[in-house]
Amino acid sequence: MAKSSLPTWSQLKPVIVGLDRESLTEMLRVLYAASADNRTFVAVRLLAPGDRRAALEEYRQQVIEPFYPKRGSFGKLNFAAAKRAIRSYRKASGDLDGTAELMLTYVESGVRFANEYGSGMARLETSVASVLNDLATLLASPDGAAAFSTLEPRLRRLVRQSGDIWGLGAEIDDQISTLFSLYDV
Repeated sequence: MAKSSLPTWSQLKPVIVGLDRESLTEMLRVLYAASADNRTFVAVRLLAPGDRRAALEEYRQQVIEPFYPKRGSFGKLNFAAAKRAIRSYRKASGDLDGTAELMLTYVESGVRFANEYGSGMARLETSVASVLNDLATLLASPDGAAAFSTLEPRLRRLVRQSGDIWGLGAEIDDQISTLFSLYDV
């Protein structure tokens, strides 16, 4: 792979620091107008935590889309796109609760898909287990208690819904049982 010819952040930072307020505002406006992804990222980054609900819903739809495309039948199962939406939201917002919401949405979508179309797809099960592991780590962190409390009913439902998925169901049960033990519920 060829090395990028674009300047690095350390090369751009002095130029950006030297810009006046009007130039920075114009650059941000152009960046915002350039793509839907940029608009969502900038909005999430600049909105107060209480005002992020609509943006979080856009990211949530990006997580669900690979499993259940708007056009109907299931698509290519582009797990990378769904995971990219989760990472993008987390980077833009730093919002642990919203990130946990998106991760759980991913796992729920994967379980629903496996229940509807059959399990045994190793790629699906590996991907869902990976995001579940990330979610469990996030919820077990010192800042994860509030998110766990909010998501607990959905986690309980997820254990029930995944019970018939060989392999993945046991993984989900183990991970969530460990969280329940951690929080004494």
